[in-house]
Amino acid sequence: MTLADIYAAVHSQDGPAKPDVADRIRQEALRSPVAFASFLRSVPLNDTCALFEVYEVLLQDSKRFSEVLLSEFTHLLKRAEADPHNASIYAQLDAFALAQDDELKASMAVVLAESLRSSEPQIRRFAA
Repeated sequence: MTLADIYAAVHSQDGPAKPDVADRIRQEALRSPVAFASFLRSVPLNDTCALFEVYEVLLQDSKRFSEVLLSEFTHLLKRAEADPHNASIYAQLDAFALAQDDELKASMAVVLAESLRSSEPQIRRFAA
């Protein structure tokens, strides 16, 4: 099963990823973090985007996936800076509110603090 197949399975479901799909997401993120992150960044951020569900799976074990999650969080904020009116980006960023790991939350707070200096009001509002 490829990353595209896993994403298609997540995309076709309504709600949280099923356990077997969630396991595949975690396996792929562990097996090749760079390829996994690259794939996530190739997913179009539009109304049908299902990255929220992928992030939700990874956030369930945020200590193990903190590097990928922080990288994605930072990347999404940069995408929001470039396209501040794309509501789909903010919808995916909302998944990170589920973070439970204090270290990840502290790292995210540093990124958000930097975003408070953005020239885009939407970014500053989100960061606040």
